Amino acid sequence: PAMLLGVDCGDAARGAAQLFADTEGFGARVAEITARGDVVVNEEMNLKDGRVFERDYVPVNLEGVFLGNMWIYRDITRRKRMRVVSR
Repeated sequence: PAMLLGVDCGDAARGAAQLFADTEGFGARVAEITARGDVVVNEEMNLKDGRVFERDYVPVNLEGVFLGNMWIYRDITRRKRMRVVSR
């Protein structure tokens, strides 16, 4: 896993957006998530190349002070395909 410290979420989203099937929606959703600051767990997204990713988001606070954002993206394509085959 890679870790990026000191990276602006908006800039990172703009850089990655072209990989996702809903390019505009990807960036808009990142902006919505960071603006609201709600925890997001297991949110699925489709990539243009057919892969499926899952995203988690947690705002990082320490003693009431916002320190940053934690994003986790997982490639769940294999798991999703295995579910389809096993049905």
